[in-house]
Amino acid sequence: MRAVAYSTFNPSALPSAAESAIFQDQAFESYSHRYRHSLKAIFKDPLGEVSRPALHEMIESIKGEFANSLVLVHHPTHLGETLEDIVQVLLDIDQMGCQVVCTDEEMPDPLQGILRWFLTGNEDGARRQRIRDAMEAKALQGKGLGRPPYGYCIGESGILQEVPQEAEIVRVLFRLYEDGHGFRGVARRLNRSGYLTRRGGSWSIGTVRDILRNSAYIGTSSRFGVRVPKSHPALVNHELFSRVQSRMRTRFSERRPTQRQWYLLAGLAYCGWCGNRMIGLTRRQNWLRKDGTRVRRTYQYYQCQSYTSHGLCSNHGWKAVDLEKVTLDRLQKEIIALSSSRNEHSTIWSNAQELDGMRGVGTQTSLSEGLRRRYLRYVSKAAAGKISMAKLRVLLDGIAGSSITPPVQSVSQAQKMVSDPVSWSTLDWIERKAYIAMVLDRVESKGREIVVVLRH
Repeated sequence: MRAVAYSTFNPSALPSAAESAIFQDQAFESYSHRYRHSLKAIFKDPLGEVSRPALHEMIESIKGEFANSLVLVHHPTHLGETLEDIVQVLLDIDQMGCQVVCTDEEMPDPLQGILRWFLTGNEDGARRQRIRDAMEAKALQGKGLGRPPYGYCIGESGILQEVPQEAEIVRVLFRLYEDGHGFRGVARRLNRSGYLTRRGGSWSIGTVRDILRNSAYIGTSSRFGVRVPKSHPALVNHELFSRVQSRMRTRFSERRPTQRQWYLLAGLAYCGWCGNRMIGLTRRQNWLRKDGTRVRRTYQYYQCQSYTSHGLCSNHGWKAVDLEKVTLDRLQKEIIALSSSRNEHSTIWSNAQELDGMRGVGTQTSLSEGLRRRYLRYVSKAAAGKISMAKLRVLLDGIAGSSITPPVQSVSQAQKMVSDPVSWSTLDWIERKAYIAMVLDRVESKGREIVVVLRH
């Protein structure tokens, strides 16, 4: 398999030292030779280089020249300084259709490796080596490790076996995509046809995408850098699988690099029809004018997750700016009405010194203890194979939308800030998000009607 590699090195280390560039390059070449990978490029940054230009260069390369390559690292800690940074890089690489594998013999799976490093740091090396050897031995025999892919079960011999009903759905899925449907279109058709996932749920974009990318469906076992062709029955032929991969590469190469967009009501907006969350989406459009000039516009929306991921809800959503404005207007009226009912006639805070004092406290975007536990739980599930990387991305995006520490601890103070247009206009995005999260429990959208529920 074609591969690229990335590492960080110590420029002052002796060539024989494990942290030297020469030693690490040789380790990559040895690993690639051992597992019959074709190593195309090695990208490396010196230790202490915060901007990591070589890492960004590698990511750009797997968008184009080295698309669908295996990404090798010696240890996941080479990819970032913090757990959050490393997980984000792994998610970005996964979204490009590539897999990251660690050459570290103690733990080849990067998510498992980073969790071990983060949670323990001192686990017995001999025990880890025994675990690694046992898993590698199973992988070399083409035996199933962990949860089997949809369409398969693990037989008595440890080899994947076909589950007929699921296998037929997999074939339908591949044919639908080849016929020109996108991920959302395939998910919508499967759901409307009454097909269910293994857990009896509806199909999502991420689930469809993960299946289309999985080489297990052509009979190839691929775990921890070990690829064993014809290790189990194929559900689709090589020609169909290759055409699907080619179409996905073409569609991805047409996309422009995107930046993370932030939404004021992320984690707070719900669909009034089905009860699911409404998630923030960015749409980009471009067209030619009669004079030949090209116009590009970017639009942000809140859309029901059931519609976006599964195509199951009729609530098509709002433009982000409209829903946020209507919610804020309604929120201000609700707060004023609540204040009046409690005979609260105190003057709204407008003193500049008080405002500056409030804004200076606790506006960092670090994760709270509760959110951090959720974060680790989600990453642990992905590391154990219980959820896909696509599902992990959705769950962590939900945490990001609610991870801002409030500038003040009093709900009544936050209500005063939100209900005063003058004070509100002086706040930056982070502060607005924090105040909204303290004041608003949820906003439900049902067509053009919304219901605002305050925190009390």
